[in-house]
Amino acid sequence: MTNQTKANLQKLNDELDAWSKELKNYSHEQLNRKAADGGWSAMQCIEHMMLSESGIMSYIKKKLSFSPELPGKGLTDIWKRMLLVGYLRSPVKFKAPQGIGTEYLPEESDLNAALTKWRAHREKMQADLLNIPSEYYNKRVFKHPLAGRVSIDTTMTFVLAHFRRHRRQAMRVLESK
Repeated sequence: MTNQTKANLQKLNDELDAWSKELKNYSHEQLNRKAADGGWSAMQCIEHMMLSESGIMSYIKKKLSFSPELPGKGLTDIWKRMLLVGYLRSPVKFKAPQGIGTEYLPEESDLNAALTKWRAHREKMQADLLNIPSEYYNKRVFKHPLAGRVSIDTTMTFVLAHFRRHRRQAMRVLESK
């Protein structure tokens, strides 16, 4: 695992720990209340992020299971990383990819159960990332729906930016009346 991926994984876990403490200040009803504009509730944002992270790791594991020929990361990967982070910081909305959109999110869920599941997934994600042969960290392994093929480092930068975007979204819903 590269230092960049380790750092992003550590940030993800630290930010989840801090956010989970903050979320415990809200009631089950508040966490499951939909946004005034009909958008996702805070819990649906959480469920979406878990589905996304799980789907990304499933894709990477499947892709690497047959020792594929993959392009090197190069300068294109840096440009794609900037594109992904920039779009996630912008107010522009994008439709969630197949399998992780509204139709796959529960109307209601429990915070403690979700956090337990999420932390278990993060532990598995770390173990899976550690098991990836080092030569694949220099390849474009993951196919992002918007940016196309990106490296594992860029994928983990995306996961962190995605987490931050939906954490802000969830907090806007929780802080609205």
